[in-house]
Amino acid sequence: MGNAVIVEGSCSKTVKVNLSGLKWLPLTTTLGMPYINAIENNPGWRLATKDEVESLLQSLQAIDSKEMVPENFEGANWFLENFGIWDSESYYGTASTIDFFYNLESSTETVSRGTVSRNIFSEEGREKYREKYGKYPENSGQINYGQIINGPIEVIQDYSAGFLLVQEMIASPNLFSIQ
Repeated sequence: MGNAVIVEGSCSKTVKVNLSGLKWLPLTTTLGMPYINAIENNPGWRLATKDEVESLLQSLQAIDSKEMVPENFEGANWFLENFGIWDSESYYGTASTIDFFYNLESSTETVSRGTVSRNIFSEEGREKYREKYGKYPENSGQINYGQIINGPIEVIQDYSAGFLLVQEMIASPNLFSIQ
């Protein structure tokens, strides 16, 4: 596992993040690995379940939308800062995204896939956007999950995606807060 920073903790400020009493391994630790390597390289960790991931992601959404919206920027930004970022320059600023797998259904050999993205507009990008659309844009975020991928999981691999791995915590709080 190396020197991975583990997502855990408790704090209270604006938006409470539901970690379900678990430690979460950043996606950059398993990025691009096949499932078997992700598990073998991280002993004591397991794939997050559907309920665990959906509780986490729903706690990050200010509004229930699968679209890129300003209201979900803060939650998407928190997720990307803590779980890993796949940045690229865009015409208007920086676009960041990360894809992940979770929720192995062994009876059907399927796994779920999710994506979290954000757009951060540069000053120059805001001006370009205003010139084209007649208004200034806001930074925005997108939180998508629940896409089903047919297995078997042993062959599922994507160089731009990681596996959401979790570990039980002993006597620790369930909430972390966006600051």
